[in-house]
Amino acid sequence: YRNANYLPVDVKVISDVLIGAGNGSSASYSVALTGALFKLYNANLSFDVINKWALQSEKLFHGHPSGIDNTICTFGGALLFKEKQIKSLNDKIQLKNFCWLIQE
Repeated sequence: YRNANYLPVDVKVISDVLIGAGNGSSASYSVALTGALFKLYNANLSFDVINKWALQSEKLFHGHPSGIDNTICTFGGALLFKEKQIKSLNDKIQLKNFCWLIQE
């Protein structure tokens, strides 16, 4: 995706979300930054592509992430991650424009 027509961008983030506390802050940052850069450069803005690029960013932060945090930040909804199994809770929770990640 390196292209001479793209100008470099400086990114400054100010946030009140605690880092390193298991809140998914790196995933939310990865998804937001990916979406913003894609929008800035008029690139394909599909959720699938944003999720894949956000996962690559998460790999820089964590090495081998599960992909759950960036997926829930990209697509929303509610998931339960227990014993390496992912279960959707969307049919049990009826909240509009809200997402949770419950991990046991």
